[in-house]
Amino acid sequence: MIKPKSIPVLLALMLCACSDAPESTEEATSAREMSEAVAPTPSPAPSSPQAPVAAPAASETPPGLPNAESLPLEPAGAVPEPPSEAPASDEPQTHVVKGVVTQWQPLVLFAAPGDSVMFTNMTGHDTETIEGLIPEGAEPWRSSLGAEGFTVTLPVAGAYVYKCNPHITTGMVGVFIVGDPAEVDLDQLLEAANSVKVGRNMVQRAIRKAKKALPAQ
Repeated sequence: MIKPKSIPVLLALMLCACSDAPESTEEATSAREMSEAVAPTPSPAPSSPQAPVAAPAASETPPGLPNAESLPLEPAGAVPEPPSEAPASDEPQTHVVKGVVTQWQPLVLFAAPGDSVMFTNMTGHDTETIEGLIPEGAEPWRSSLGAEGFTVTLPVAGAYVYKCNPHITTGMVGVFIVGDPAEVDLDQLLEAANSVKVGRNMVQRAIRKAKKALPAQ
């Protein structure tokens, strides 16, 4: 049983509940409208990509014309190969030996029988074969001092050892090897150089250098 003193309290609580209900409903409605206004409009789904269009088929080669695939390929701007070189001439050659300070350049020269040798830059120099150190049957030579362009011919195969008289002791000795080097016996020539009286060591040194210059057998 409800006591008479608690009836006013109950009535007050009921009035408060009734007055609060509409406000809660209005607040809920307002919040829902605001959320709908703020929510982004969904973008339309992207359309599916179109399928690639197939390239049109190449037209067939008209009858009577060659197919491009059957033609040989040739690079643009191709240069024709040059003709093969002509065979070496059998004509006698003229070689050049230069006097440089107190040396002959080249010190060792290979030539063919019948070739010639011209001496240049001969100021202060002469050229002369060394006795006993030229092939048998070959003619010795001797130039005057400073004879520019002095030329000798080498008709006989074998080894020729020559010198500059003013500079033999400083090593101005040279060697010509004429013909097939395999037929030249430089060891015998080195032994024959023992008879040289002036500049023997320089003469033997030149012969040893000529031996080293021989092509491998």
